[in-house]
Amino acid sequence: MRRIAGCILGVAILGALACSDAEVTPPPSELGAATIDGTALFSEACSECHSLKAPISAAASILTPDEAWALVDACAKHGLSLTEDERAAIVEYLLERGEEWRVI
Repeated sequence: MRRIAGCILGVAILGALACSDAEVTPPPSELGAATIDGTALFSEACSECHSLKAPISAAASILTPDEAWALVDACAKHGLSLTEDERAAIVEYLLERGEEWRVI
């Protein structure tokens, strides 16, 4: 059930992103994310509200930085409180691991 919810969330984010007029977000590395451990931050921050299966499932459909930012922004709207650099570190982590997760 959670996998389905994650897929639905991923599709919703992609759809919203495709319809938006938002500017392209700079790559995470330009925001100072390189100094933050994205792996640990992802595990800690994302597990506060749900299991890690949900964001992993959603991230498996991420192909671009804007899609990764949309996912993190959606979590922020639901109460995830991170600095811009921490959010960038998670985006970078999602982009690095997303391809690996697509084969799960």
